[in-house]
Amino acid sequence: MDQENIEDVQRIKEKKKLALFIAGGITLLIFVGWAFYFWSKASEVIKNSEDEVALFEKLKQNTGDAFENIGSVFNDISSKVSSFGEFYEQNLSTTTATTSSDTNIETQQ
Repeated sequence: MDQENIEDVQRIKEKKKLALFIAGGITLLIFVGWAFYFWSKASEVIKNSEDEVALFEKLKQNTGDAFENIGSVFNDISSKVSSFGEFYEQNLSTTTATTSSDTNIETQQ
């Protein structure tokens, strides 16, 4: 009985090794096919690299323009907020002065 179990274990190990070799072979074939495909396209990539650089330059320029626009929007908002703050301080001081003068008038009467 022990001999049969040992033989079964050996057969299972052999099947696992065979499966590993087959999977490795298939993976190797896929990798070799992929490598040959992309190496054969190397000359086309070199020809098109100038167009790709131009695309990246356009992307860089558009991104820079977008950030400049965002910065100008924030500058406009901050100037409006600061002018609102100045307006609020002026109105608050005149309101306080009016309120204090009203209080003085009431106490005098």
